[in-house]
Amino acid sequence: MRQRNMKVQIESLEAFETRARQLARRADRGQGIPDGVVISLDSASTFLALLTRPRLKLLQAVLKQEKSLSELQDELGRSRTALRRDIQKLEEAGLLDSGLVKPVGRQRRRMVRAVADRVELRARIG
Repeated sequence: MRQRNMKVQIESLEAFETRARQLARRADRGQGIPDGVVISLDSASTFLALLTRPRLKLLQAVLKQEKSLSELQDELGRSRTALRRDIQKLEEAGLLDSGLVKPVGRQRRRMVRAVADRVELRARIG
């Protein structure tokens, strides 16, 4: 099931723990927990290493509609090897999902989709 909203942000371990405790308290009081997912990265360098320009273009390409690896290759003008590497990195981070679908003719196609309808990137340094 796709999430509606996702935030990717730089956050210290202490800030992450504070936010987690606040959410736990809300849940204990029977209050709702905000919709969406937050992916916290520990530094600006990690943020920038994950969200390179080619990976951001890949993420944008699949935000509204899942696409096959071949469609992405044509649309983005990138090699299959480079796309697979970036898809794997974004899957490991929790931003993309991919899988093989039933064969079309004799070939199975790998489809790539974003795990959220909207992704908000937040970076504050200093």
